[in-house]
Amino acid sequence: MGTKLSIRILRVKCVDETNGKWVEKFGNDEIYLGGFSVMPNGDTSEILPSSIYPHFDDGDVKVFSPPKIFHTFSPVGEMNNEFAIGLILIEKDEGGATQAVQQITEKAQELIKAGLATVGGLLGTAINFVIGPLLSHISKKIVVGVRDDLFLTQIVNVSIPHPGFTWSGSNHSAEKTLRIAGHGGIYELTYDWEFV
Repeated sequence: MGTKLSIRILRVKCVDETNGKWVEKFGNDEIYLGGFSVMPNGDTSEILPSSIYPHFDDGDVKVFSPPKIFHTFSPVGEMNNEFAIGLILIEKDEGGATQAVQQITEKAQELIKAGLATVGGLLGTAINFVIGPLLSHISKKIVVGVRDDLFLTQIVNVSIPHPGFTWSGSNHSAEKTLRIAGHGGIYELTYDWEFV
C-alpha cells in the first residue's frame, strides 16, 4: 500500500447537454469540477473548480489520459480509516461557483462532524445521515444568487480496512460511474481510487 491515496477522474460523458433541446442549438456546456475532501475526523478542505472540457455537446466524452488527479490524501497512515470526496459538477455561466464551493465545504464539515459524533466516528455512516440536510442547505441558501449552474453534490467514500490493503492485489480500485442530472442535462463521471 502506498502512503498517499488519490481519487482520479477517468472520463466525463455528456449524455444530454443542459437547458433543453432549444437552448442546446445555440451553445455548448463549459463543464468544471470542484468539491471538497473529507478526512476520517470530518475535517474538510475545499477543492477549487477546474476545467473538464469547455465545449460539451450531446454524446461528447472527455477522456483523461493519464487520469486527472482530483485530490490526494497524504499521508494515509497505517490504520483503519475512511476518506471521502464531495464532487460538484458545474456548468460555467456568469460566475459564483468558486464562492459556492467554499460555502458548501464549510457546511459539509459542520454537518459531517455532527454526524460523526452521533454515529460513533464512522465516516461513511455519518455521510449517509448528512447528505439530505447538506443538499437542502445548498438549494435554499447557496445556489440562490449563483450565476453558474451547480449540479447536486455527490459524495463518494472509500474504506481502508487494514495496513497493506489493496484492491485484489492492485494499487487502484475498480472504476465507478456517477450519473449526475440537473439543469436539463445529464452527465456521467467515471472515477477510481489509487494508492501512490
